[in-house]
Amino acid sequence: MKRVIACLIALCASTSALAQLPSSGFSLDATQLFASNPRAAATAARVAARRPRMPAVLAASADASKRADAERSYGQLLSAFDQVLDKSHLDHNDVAIAAALNIAIAYGAYHKAEVPDAAFVALVTQVRDALAASSTFASASMASKQDMYEGLAITGMLLAGSMGAKLGDDAIHALAKSYLETILRTSADSIQISERGLRLVGATARAAGAARTDGARADDAAPTGKPFPSSSITALLWSFEMHYKAFPENSMVNVESIYMLFKDGSCTERVPSTLDGYDPAEDRAAHPKSTCKWRKDGASYQVATGRGGFASLPRLTILRAAQKGERLSGTWTRNKTGVVGTTSTWRGTTLVLGSDGRFDFATAGAYQSGSELDRRDGEVIVSGVYDDKGSVTNISGDHGGTSIKSKTGRGPADRSGRYTLDGFSIELHYDSGKIERRMFAISTDKNHVFVRLDGDIMPKK
Repeated sequence: MKRVIACLIALCASTSALAQLPSSGFSLDATQLFASNPRAAATAARVAARRPRMPAVLAASADASKRADAERSYGQLLSAFDQVLDKSHLDHNDVAIAAALNIAIAYGAYHKAEVPDAAFVALVTQVRDALAASSTFASASMASKQDMYEGLAITGMLLAGSMGAKLGDDAIHALAKSYLETILRTSADSIQISERGLRLVGATARAAGAARTDGARADDAAPTGKPFPSSSITALLWSFEMHYKAFPENSMVNVESIYMLFKDGSCTERVPSTLDGYDPAEDRAAHPKSTCKWRKDGASYQVATGRGGFASLPRLTILRAAQKGERLSGTWTRNKTGVVGTTSTWRGTTLVLGSDGRFDFATAGAYQSGSELDRRDGEVIVSGVYDDKGSVTNISGDHGGTSIKSKTGRGPADRSGRYTLDGFSIELHYDSGKIERRMFAISTDKNHVFVRLDGDIMPKK
């Protein structure tokens, strides 16, 4: 996989690629990768060869004098993508392969880690099985599937080119995170790719279902993996302060810090999304710079990192574990925005917990690029919105554009159910039968102003 990515970057750099990162129109609810999908044929996501259409569609929004050059640039990206497939011995015209490459590139950029060849093969299989089982994909016309393939190829090349450009680590990290969350509609921090393929941390019921080939449903199966005991954790600390950041924001930004305190006096800045399978010793060995120490300071705490001695944290919120079977009542929500160059993103998450033990969990987001007031003539504007039901992607410019819609097929049963709190974990039993176990903590104020779910601190409405 390292050779594939290097080839993508090199070939993309050799083209006159446009600066914007258009959407491929492809998105896939990550949980679909863990449904009990039957194993699909190797050709299930293959499309017929044709004369490329998407370069002209994307170039149509350019000024008439620049349209030919724009179309040529997009065409070069498609040709370069074909070269990558040839050198990597991968099949042409396969939506699953193109989608898996996009995911792998973004994942590698976000985590600064190579996706092994075996992991990529497993990922392709997961994506192909999910597409074959999708009524939306099955009912789509061949032309729509071909558009999707070409869009993925172009986007993958531009994404690889961004990795090779001198944007700075923060910009690449933000771009990869935004793209992962757009294409998979879930938190980038909850995604893990290994030789078993892509999985969501805590969503092991669906992962188990995806590994089966007999089509049986893993209804209400308990999550697997030995959880790290909450009794070994003293508290979670969350603090924030404003800092000026020149690139890419050129403004004051809110910088958050999170620490997990262990009973032995050590702590870590790498708080996991779930305690299932979490091993502090293994994490410390892999990320020694994230290790820290803590001590009590009256009713509060001080932390010492490798950057200095013990110090109090600004605007500190202390979060505790839940009592087993505890019930909460309220709505907690978190909105996150980001800017990378001319691209802006928004992602919203809402969690409703009831004293009756019911929950509702919803996510939505939006993104837009190339829409600045002083943008160059002919530049493409790409925008889109998505939620648990589906997504809409719009590509427009000076002379029109196109819109692509997709549906997830998810209903209320995939967003609500019953919850159980126990220590620093919340177990969500969806009405659809899926079970997830996620990291969870509660602020110590009497009104529970904040909770922490996965990697997000969520204020109470």
